[in-house]
Amino acid sequence: MTEINKQYWKKLNRIAGTYKIKNNLTQEQYVGSSKNIGARWMVHLSLLEGNKHHNKNLQESWNSYGISSFSFIINEICSKKELKQKEQELWELEKDLCFNVVSNFRKEYIKRERKPHHTDEHKQKISATMKGRNHNEETRKIMSEKKKEYWNKKRTLQGK
Repeated sequence: MTEINKQYWKKLNRIAGTYKIKNNLTQEQYVGSSKNIGARWMVHLSLLEGNKHHNKNLQESWNSYGISSFSFIINEICSKKELKQKEQELWELEKDLCFNVVSNFRKEYIKRERKPHHTDEHKQKISATMKGRNHNEETRKIMSEKKKEYWNKKRTLQGK
């Protein structure tokens, strides 16, 4: 990313609003909202470049067409209180071309309506089957080495 682009995105820090990530070739788009549009775009970009974005449809399109086919568009700057409402309105307008299957606003509503996955009785059965399980010496040694590698790598990345 060029220095000009970095400065541009830094200016968008702490600005709330709705946005689109649009595939300019297919016209499909991902809609979202954020209290900090600049930081949110950087998160999206990092996830997409790392092939780890939570929206599989967007990720597949990104992998197929590449970064040059996409635009990050700020749709509307609004107050933090209005974010979810504005995102829902944008999604309703654009849903036929959206990578989003449901809007984030709708997802939150669905989450509140869900029932727990496991009953207490089922959780107890799962717990009972896991008790008394032990890894053998060789497996414990491998797990220990992997953990050490992980933490050493993490320390190195943090500059410690």
